[in-house]
Amino acid sequence: MANEGIISQEKLDSFNLPIFSPSPKEIKKIIQKNGCFEILRLEVQPRTLHPMITLQQCRAGFENIITKHFDDNNNNNNVIIEQLFDRYSKKIGGYSPISEDDKTMAIGLFLLLKRR
Repeated sequence: MANEGIISQEKLDSFNLPIFSPSPKEIKKIIQKNGCFEILRLEVQPRTLHPMITLQQCRAGFENIITKHFDDNNNNNNVIIEQLFDRYSKKIGGYSPISEDDKTMAIGLFLLLKRR
């Protein structure tokens, strides 16, 4: 989109979305080290296998952050967001929704904690 002049290269270069996805083992270790909580349940949720569900989750989580960063005060944000997620949907649309061997799909964790 920067190559097409839709967004500035400067804005693209300054955008940083640091995401860390810890493993269940890492989560358990952090909670135990903290000592404030007892883990009553820690379950790995099934992977989101359908690309459109992944797209919707991504949009729900990041749309506001992306909109604020790329705000150009020209009210083009809706156009930019729509184009971005339209392109993303086309990009992930090629992935099989039932591919179990794809290790890149995200997992979810369910944690039930009790304050000590």
